[in-house]
Amino acid sequence: LSKIIEKFFVSPTLFRVVRLARIGRILRLIKGAKGIRTLLFALMMSLPALFNIGLLLFLVMFIYAIFGMSQFAYVKREAGIDDMFNFETFANSMICLFQITTSGGWNYLLYPSLNKEPDCDPKKVHPGSSVLGDCGNPSVGIF
Repeated sequence: LSKIIEKFFVSPTLFRVVRLARIGRILRLIKGAKGIRTLLFALMMSLPALFNIGLLLFLVMFIYAIFGMSQFAYVKREAGIDDMFNFETFANSMICLFQITTSGGWNYLLYPSLNKEPDCDPKKVHPGSSVLGDCGNPSVGIF
């Protein structure tokens, strides 16, 4: 039954969210929950503004993801740059930018972008691309 509901209707996770919203109805009946009701009302009133802020954050991250792909797509894999956290694809760039935005290990993404010639190969050929080398760009990396 759950597979049929998930396939033709909505996922069970959405049902769980709706059930949580039903708890909010109960709070209207409880007189001691006035503070929680006030907080929930303030949250509901701020949702449109939060959507706008989230959209602006996505736009800025979109621009920097494309910029990161153009500058750091072929940086040597070391420290925090690996198969998942790199700037080779747009999705991976967004993951890296989310990591930087949350300040979780951003320094491990910075170290490879600061590589200079003794630590990297400036003449390395990347198949399918005209870009040479796997060195970082320190001036852009700090920015």
